[in-house]
Amino acid sequence: MKALRLIFLMSFYCLFTCYAFSQDSKSHVISNMNSNEILDNLKRFSLENNYFIQNMDKENGFVQLYYLSKGKGLFTSEYRLTINIFVVSHAENENILTLQIKADEMYTKDFMTYYKDLGILPEGKSYTDLLGLIKQFFDRLN
Repeated sequence: MKALRLIFLMSFYCLFTCYAFSQDSKSHVISNMNSNEILDNLKRFSLENNYFIQNMDKENGFVQLYYLSKGKGLFTSEYRLTINIFVVSHAENENILTLQIKADEMYTKDFMTYYKDLGILPEGKSYTDLLGLIKQFFDRLN
């Protein structure tokens, strides 16, 4: 009986892991909301989480946010993040949020602040962390 349970748990774990890795970490599907409701809720999300709204175009389903990422240690860098969020209709009453994050590293020289353009960040922790926050926010609404 224990062997059967172990086999079941291992197969469930493998199935879940394969599903998680097959998902695009730059996008998230939101159901039961139209694009205008999603954009209004993204505005609320931005205001509640200290993201600066640079641009919002409801007609094209686009939001651009700025965020200053503060380093926690003495020798860590600070970053200015430009976040583009695209809302694309996927199916009836289902939309896909897709992220694009650009980073600028902040540094100080002679008491002046400069920015080094690091370009668009590849998929990874930045995307999954932000999508996790957005998902929590939208789950809280339902």
